[in-house]
Amino acid sequence: MGDDLSFGAALLKLLEVWFRRVILFCHNNLRDRIQTMPKGSHLGDLEELVLLAVRGLGGDAHGGRIRDELKNLAGRAVSISTVYVTLMRLEEKGYARSWKGEPSAARGGKARRHYEVSPEGLGVLKNVREVRERMWAVADVGGANV
Repeated sequence: MGDDLSFGAALLKLLEVWFRRVILFCHNNLRDRIQTMPKGSHLGDLEELVLLAVRGLGGDAHGGRIRDELKNLAGRAVSISTVYVTLMRLEEKGYARSWKGEPSAARGGKARRHYEVSPEGLGVLKNVREVRERMWAVADVGGANV
């Protein structure tokens, strides 16, 4: 009887060690597979929407058009200054680039500033999308569908 107990205890210990190794392996494997956003690369909600608007507008992305896209597609009515501050922040992070177009008589000889999403910005947008899709997949499985 004593041998059965020690065998059972040894088996439990062996299983415990084995499960810890499996869990550690799975954790490390998943951590390496799931891309995480580097520190400082977090996108706020408005930053994400502005980047998406810039991407959608292509070469015609400028402050007024971006603001219109935010209002029409996202239902976000923001001031033009908010759009420009957000664009400046995105440029500082390296997610957007801008250039001045040609001056136009319709604008009183002023040039319009145009924006585009940088390769880094496109990468962070894709990462945000993947994270959201993973989170929605879990939310749909675990809870009521929204």
